[in-house]
Amino acid sequence: MRSKIFFVAYIIAFNAIWTLWVLVGYPRLVRIGERTLLYALINLAVRGLLWVLPVFVYLRCLDRVDPCVYLKLKKHWLRGVLVGLAFAALIFLLLLPEHGPPR
Repeated sequence: MRSKIFFVAYIIAFNAIWTLWVLVGYPRLVRIGERTLLYALINLAVRGLLWVLPVFVYLRCLDRVDPCVYLKLKKHWLRGVLVGLAFAALIFLLLLPEHGPPR
């Protein structure tokens, strides 16, 4: 029962924080310029802090499991990185004729 309460609290807190980001933070971020490196870095950092980090903290502190093992990120990680890079290269090559080289 205790774990269900923590999980529901996590879901509520996540939605509240994400809504706050969308309403307050993101409009300010857009002013930087959506095609800038700083925009991309801040966007990735915010998503990592709000989407990924809390999951790892929840699994470590409340479920008391190793998040990397639980999420199956330790075994075959290199294969996953290589497949991800291959798909990224494929997408880049498919979009190159339409959009041209990056500036």
